[in-house]
Amino acid sequence: MVKSTRNGKLPPTEFTGFAAFASHTSPAAAAAIHLSSSSSNTTRRRRQQQEEKEKKEKDSSCSGQKNKLSPSPIYTGNDITLIQIFKHISKKDSTTKSRALAELANYAFPCSTCASDEPMETMTINLSKNDQIQVFCHFYFLFVNKLIHDNNASVRNEAVRVFGNAMVHIPKACNGLLRQNVSTRYSMDAAGGGNHVGSIGNAIGWIYFFQSSQAVEEIKVAKRSWKLLCQTLEKFQEDKEEDKGTKSLKAFIVSSIVCHAESILHASSRAINLANALSVTSKSLKIQQGEQSRKGVKQQNSSSGKDDSGTTSLDDGEKKAMEERYERVVLLTLRAMESFFREYNQTTLSDSCSCSHLDVMVDPSVLWKHLNSQKSSFRRATFALISCVARNVPSLIHQRGGKEGKEPEVSHQVKQSNLSKLVMNVLSSERDPANFTPMFEMLLLYIVSFKKYHGTIDVSWVITESSSHRYCPGMDVTIFVKTLSKILRKACYGSPSIQWTPTMLPILATLQSPENQLQILSSLWNGRTAAVTTADSIAIVAASTECAMYLLVKKNHDNSADDVEDDLEIGMDICQIFLDCFAYYLSSNFSGTASASAEKVLRLTLLRDLQKLNALTPECDSCIFSRVHEWFWSEGICSVFDSLNDNALNKLSTILDGMRNSTDLTEEGSGIGNIQNSLRILFWKLLKQKDGVLPSNNILKLLVSARRFCSVDLLFDSTSSKEIFCTEKLIPWIFNDQMVMNIESLEILFRLLYLTLRDINSDETITCVWQQCLQGDPSKEATLNTLIVALRVLTSEFEDLISILSCSTFDDFASKVAQYTEDVYHKHVGYYDRHDVPIDSELKFLQLSVGLKTQTNQPIVRQETINIWIQNVLISNFEYGIYKERHILLEVLLSFARSHLENLSKEAAFNLIMYAWKQGGPCWESNDIRDILELDGSLRHEFLLSYSGTLSSEIECDCSQIVETVGIDLYSYLWADRAFRALEISHQASDSAIGPITYVGLGNSEIWMSAMSSPSKCDMLYLSLIYLLEKYADFYDRKSFITGKGSNIVIYILMTLACTEGQKTRRCFNLLHILGGDLIKESAETFIFELIDFLSLSLNVQIVRKSVVTRACIVLDWLVGITLPKFIPTLDLTILEDDLNQIDIKEGDELWYLTNGENLNSERKRVRVLKVHTDDFPNLYFSVELLSNDSQADIKQTIASRLKRNQRKAIQSDSASEISVNPLIVKLETSLISKLVKPFVKATSDEVIRVAAEVLNITVSHCGLQGSGGIGTTRFEAFQAFSTIEQGLRVALSEIPRNLTKISNYLDCFTISLGYGLSTSMSKHSCQILQCNADWLIKELQQILIDTGDMFDMGADEGNSLALSLVRWLTITAPVSMTIDNASFFWDLIRTAIPSTIKADRVLFYSTSVPLILDAILELNNRMQFLPQDIKSANISSEQICTSMLFKMFVEWDDSTTSSHPLGEYFIDDNLVQEHDSSSSWLFLFQRFLREQITNNLDVVTYGARTHFDGLLRCLSIQEKQWYAFQILFCSARKGSALYSDDNLELSETTQNLLCKWMDGKDEEEAQEIEEDVFSTAKWLPHSLMSCIESWDSQPAAGANAEDSTHEHILVEKLLQWIICLEYLDSAGKIDMRNRSHITSYIDKTNAIKDIFDIAMSFATFSKQDQCALFDCITISNKKTYFSLSELSTLVIFRSIESIPTLCKVWWNDYCPRSLSGQVSKFVESMVAPEILKRELERIDESADLGELSVSGSCVSREVVATYMQDECKLSVLIRVPPSFPLRNAEVDCQKTLGISEKRWRFWSLQIMRMLNSQDGSILDALLLWKQNVDKEFDGVEPCPVCYSVLCVKTHAMPNLECKTCHNRFHSGCLYKWFHSSGKNQCVLCQQPWSGIKIS
Repeated sequence: MVKSTRNGKLPPTEFTGFAAFASHTSPAAAAAIHLSSSSSNTTRRRRQQQEEKEKKEKDSSCSGQKNKLSPSPIYTGNDITLIQIFKHISKKDSTTKSRALAELANYAFPCSTCASDEPMETMTINLSKNDQIQVFCHFYFLFVNKLIHDNNASVRNEAVRVFGNAMVHIPKACNGLLRQNVSTRYSMDAAGGGNHVGSIGNAIGWIYFFQSSQAVEEIKVAKRSWKLLCQTLEKFQEDKEEDKGTKSLKAFIVSSIVCHAESILHASSRAINLANALSVTSKSLKIQQGEQSRKGVKQQNSSSGKDDSGTTSLDDGEKKAMEERYERVVLLTLRAMESFFREYNQTTLSDSCSCSHLDVMVDPSVLWKHLNSQKSSFRRATFALISCVARNVPSLIHQRGGKEGKEPEVSHQVKQSNLSKLVMNVLSSERDPANFTPMFEMLLLYIVSFKKYHGTIDVSWVITESSSHRYCPGMDVTIFVKTLSKILRKACYGSPSIQWTPTMLPILATLQSPENQLQILSSLWNGRTAAVTTADSIAIVAASTECAMYLLVKKNHDNSADDVEDDLEIGMDICQIFLDCFAYYLSSNFSGTASASAEKVLRLTLLRDLQKLNALTPECDSCIFSRVHEWFWSEGICSVFDSLNDNALNKLSTILDGMRNSTDLTEEGSGIGNIQNSLRILFWKLLKQKDGVLPSNNILKLLVSARRFCSVDLLFDSTSSKEIFCTEKLIPWIFNDQMVMNIESLEILFRLLYLTLRDINSDETITCVWQQCLQGDPSKEATLNTLIVALRVLTSEFEDLISILSCSTFDDFASKVAQYTEDVYHKHVGYYDRHDVPIDSELKFLQLSVGLKTQTNQPIVRQETINIWIQNVLISNFEYGIYKERHILLEVLLSFARSHLENLSKEAAFNLIMYAWKQGGPCWESNDIRDILELDGSLRHEFLLSYSGTLSSEIECDCSQIVETVGIDLYSYLWADRAFRALEISHQASDSAIGPITYVGLGNSEIWMSAMSSPSKCDMLYLSLIYLLEKYADFYDRKSFITGKGSNIVIYILMTLACTEGQKTRRCFNLLHILGGDLIKESAETFIFELIDFLSLSLNVQIVRKSVVTRACIVLDWLVGITLPKFIPTLDLTILEDDLNQIDIKEGDELWYLTNGENLNSERKRVRVLKVHTDDFPNLYFSVELLSNDSQADIKQTIASRLKRNQRKAIQSDSASEISVNPLIVKLETSLISKLVKPFVKATSDEVIRVAAEVLNITVSHCGLQGSGGIGTTRFEAFQAFSTIEQGLRVALSEIPRNLTKISNYLDCFTISLGYGLSTSMSKHSCQILQCNADWLIKELQQILIDTGDMFDMGADEGNSLALSLVRWLTITAPVSMTIDNASFFWDLIRTAIPSTIKADRVLFYSTSVPLILDAILELNNRMQFLPQDIKSANISSEQICTSMLFKMFVEWDDSTTSSHPLGEYFIDDNLVQEHDSSSSWLFLFQRFLREQITNNLDVVTYGARTHFDGLLRCLSIQEKQWYAFQILFCSARKGSALYSDDNLELSETTQNLLCKWMDGKDEEEAQEIEEDVFSTAKWLPHSLMSCIESWDSQPAAGANAEDSTHEHILVEKLLQWIICLEYLDSAGKIDMRNRSHITSYIDKTNAIKDIFDIAMSFATFSKQDQCALFDCITISNKKTYFSLSELSTLVIFRSIESIPTLCKVWWNDYCPRSLSGQVSKFVESMVAPEILKRELERIDESADLGELSVSGSCVSREVVATYMQDECKLSVLIRVPPSFPLRNAEVDCQKTLGISEKRWRFWSLQIMRMLNSQDGSILDALLLWKQNVDKEFDGVEPCPVCYSVLCVKTHAMPNLECKTCHNRFHSGCLYKWFHSSGKNQCVLCQQPWSGIKIS
């Protein structure tokens, strides 16, 4: 625009450069301003120059600038930044423009914002005022002509924001431009009306209008700018007194807004017209329109909205933008004018401006266009505008010029439209559902405006119009009614009724004729059927009800005879509509939230209207209803009642209750009005209709509502009829069997019964009825439920009946119920659940009987009856049991005692509390007893005295009697439960000097000492203590219980808890865990020295109590162990290097873990590194496992700084030999050696010497003998004691004859002192500390073997005991004494000692012997790792024999004989009694043995497995053995060698019978093939495994018991057998691919795949997971020793599809349920297929059979390419593996093979696809077979025409049958399959009867 102006207007000779525009005095600038000014005519410029000369101002430059202000089309300044900004503003891109405008605001008019978000001029700029004015002049031009019309909201927002900021900086210049722009009304045509600033509109109008935008941000910016604009105009308003012709500010603003709206509305006929008027059309279109205008082409201004010829030059984007701008501007104008008329009402406008500016708003040329626009939004906005005008400025509609009451002046007369006709036209043509609501509001307000202006509404229906009439004419009422009726019958064409129905009654009220009103009402009622939704129909009915009610009660002053007759007819029609509305509400069923809301409105409307009609009397003759009053109540309403259904009765009840509540009636039967007679008829009609049939709830509700609404005398004729109604109707209904379960109906019936009986006024009659209710059986739930309802209703709602209900009959009935509950309770005591006995009914009835849960809290039964109930509860015998069920009567009595304690004797209350305390259960858990004891302090004191004695006597009782009757575990649990209940009560009030443990009887040391010799007593005390401690939730409370008030019983408790066998200190650890782990550790030092003194005294007696001293040793070792870790010596204790470099730490390293990282001297624990984590590289962290005696491994994660080399931190000193030693260690060493070792090591008793050896082991292993040496020192005494024991062993070995018992005892003591403790924990470093050399002992033992041959046969029991001792010695000595020279001796010794070791401890060999043997073998294996390989190979046979014997023991082990006695029968936690399971310790060692052997010595495990196949397979059915047996068998299956040879192959009987069955009826060749399959399978699979697989087909389907958890281990067993079978199959296939075909054919015959998939599909999880995670459930490294059925099922599906893909594909196609086929397919695509291909490629890379065959593949493209060179031909095969392989077939492409015929490479493709898709072959197998076939074919052998292969896929045989006719050769198996499938005995190719010969 700027460019065209310069080029088109300025003469070239006058151009002086752009700098000339910087000065306003230059000719160029003057010319530009002259050309661009919208009002620059000569007259005006002269006048301005004259004014400028006369005016005197201080600042002449500013004054001169002001007079020259005008919008500039170009920027006249020379600021480079502003030039660039304006250049960006002229861009088309909206983002660029908005950013440029924001930059303009910040650069030229920067403003900060205050709290009110208004611009404040607080920022300084570099521009002068003149520069700012130049910027604003150009911006103003752009604002009015371009920016304000932009379709992008952000551009408009930024433009308005710049305008506002400018008014802050240069308000005077802004004022001048604003007033100048509004001073002239501009022409519509921009081209013909002169070069104005803007063709239409003005800045004031645009900013005002933008406040009506629908965008929040736009409104916010516009309001801020409008406020600043008003302030600016007000600030520079000229003096009114000096210039009286100047308008006021408000008049100026109003005129500006009106002129703005006028210009836009005149140009808004079409989008192109508005675009031309706004000067925003494209340049090409303006040129074309100008040419058409000069040629006289007439423009088409049709209202149809079609584009004229001018718009054809616009592209689609310009048209879309033009239409968008058109709709936005017009809607903005209409909404803004609506806001304008709300702000400036009639009075304001009269004062502000003349009406000539506003009359345009009702000009037909304006309104007609928008009321009949194609855009419904325009019509809707116009409706709202007319409504606003009618409400606020009615004179604009009704006044035809001038002011009201005066003739208009000629100069101000404006053509007025007949708005009534326009409204009528709109009413008849409108179809948009969204427009009806605003249209009806406009219609109503338009009609009302007549009354506002004329004083009466009748004028609105006067249609007379003449030129002399100066008021707007009314509407034709006939046409109006007809048109509106049509719309209403159509339900406003789907418009939401809830929005437009509220206007119907006011519109109806404006009509004067009843006929017209009735017509509108009828149309409205009929429109309900055309409504779109149910809620709309309900809203229409509600409006119809409201309108009908208005017409019925409207006062009518005209009472002529004709009118009365007409009113009668009209009134009946109106009443009928009202009744129809009522019937519609009653009979309809509504659903949905919207319908419910509409229904509520309809109900309230009907309720209000019925209440009004009910209150009207016939004498009120001023309304139509008075004419039809009698008909309405006698016939009309009854007709509605006659047609009611059951649901309608409920709604009618609601209406009646609402009518009664709305009139504030508090007494039943006090309803008034005309409806009572109708209700009486309905009341008896319902009773007659339902004779012999139980009424529904809705009928009963209506009867109650009718009784409450009507008086009893109206419903019943006499007293006798009331009694008959009760006895013959209500009572039978109440006690009907079908009614009992309907609680709601019973409540209603009892309410109705009471309302009826109350008016009889006879207590005898009421009592008689009540006694009839008590005649039922109290043991029946139905009877109780009925009476519960009766008591709840009658006592809660009608308090005056309680005295009548309390009678002897009720006491007897309640006593029967109470006795019944007692009988049931004692019958079922001790059971967990009581499914067959209801308790809720009895409880609720008894509670109501004693006044509980009632409003009055008044008992109905008498006190004497309650006392009898208490006696019955107390005389019942107390039995030991788990009282989990509720004691109904006791619970009721305790609740009664709490609320009526004053009614009971003190003795009765105390006995109830004691009984509840003993019993426990729900009664004690309630708050009743605590509340009773709080109320009566004496009861509390008596209770505390009683329970202590009871608990002490119970804990001291004879356990043998308990075991026979109750059971130790149950007895202990119940005792602990009672003790804890008592301690809870006494916790706050007890002030006894003794502790809680003594209070309950556990603080007596004699009890614990006596229990050491009685296992059952020990179990009882242990369980009682543990159960009691577990009930305390806080560790502090547990510690306070066991040590509080000076109690020192912990030592005796620990000795009693220690076990002499199995996991010796497991119970001690349990106690430590329950106490929080701190109590014993904190006091361990004190306990240790007390225990040393106790043990010293116990050994200094004549008869040593073995059980006591053994337990004392166990506890002593345990206490020292939790105080001091095991000591591990180093080669040089002076080594200062203790820290480790993180990169030097490897998995498997055994290090020391610093428990407190902040204290380097804190305790260190031995750990093994499990895993090195690198995910935070270069920072590493580690998973470590604490090495302790506890079988439950503790795994932690730590960093390198917490891991140390040494057990203790070495401290550097002046002397290298001086090492800092913990003073506790020195003290402990001295005490142990001086008090327990030295005095007793030379004792005569073997048991005492053994104790001394145990203590020596404790001293050496924990303290390390770190003190200085020398005679008399502790170290010296320790070595002396060890030498004494060693000398005793030498003497025993040298005696002739040898005493095996003596040798065994001294060898045990020797072994114990070296670290193998029988009562203490093992230490592997005692040999090193004691510097023991076992060479002499090895020589002695070797000599004995040479002399005797077998030392264990020298005596039966003695030899077995010696074997045990030798195995112990081997365990502790092998790590330091085994060498190359004696390794064979060690293995021979352990091999020969194992049988005798087992004999020595036959009963409990799993808890003693097996762990001992496992330990020994593990130590030997560990030592063998450091010996040469030839030594390992030389001893492999002995190791295999030992492993085989171990597996034999594992198979023979029976866990059913391992428990010492039954514990945990009811609910005991397994962790508390796990020490009784002797299997746990040896199985833990066996697990460790398996992990190490399978990882390091697979051949040994395989040998052991093959010797016990059948037994290990049986172990899979035993849940405790499953994991171990599976790992052994799985390891054997992976080994990859045949189990049987052809010489010793013999089928089992089951397999042989099945083979005969399969071969029966088959041809010789086919039978031979089946036999070959079975025998080939039998070479690889264990025969017992084959028998199991063969038996699955005859067993019931697994799915039948799939959900039964008891059969879960059976299902797991099958899945494990299947995994082992698949592993054997894969191993066999790797050796020879034919093995895979044979085994797969055998599996197919057994139908095992279907049975396995039936199980697996029931439990498998098909979610995507890591493939490695699938195998975690069976890997040996998994910490779990059990199998998850879900994980195992998922793995089975994966392995089956991987190993036998063809069989799985057949199952998927034929047997897989449709609901699961999709999941299986996705599982294969995501999990199986990628892993199969990955494994295949790995196998191909590892294969050594490929030769010259080159194979490459990709897991991404899923393609495998094989290339093979044969006779200078390059053969290429491309195998495409689909994502869902093997469910979908693989594709083979051989087309890239050059020099080979198509027939041949097609054969190759078919043979490979056959191998992959039908023969369970792998890709490697298929490629190798293809290679062999290629070799054969190039040798001249033709392939078989059936399988397209030279070599048979299954047998690798060549075609051996030749047709005599065509001489083609076939595989025998392929040919017979062809005969079987085709049903013909003809050659495949020549189709001649087969007559062939066999080729060798």
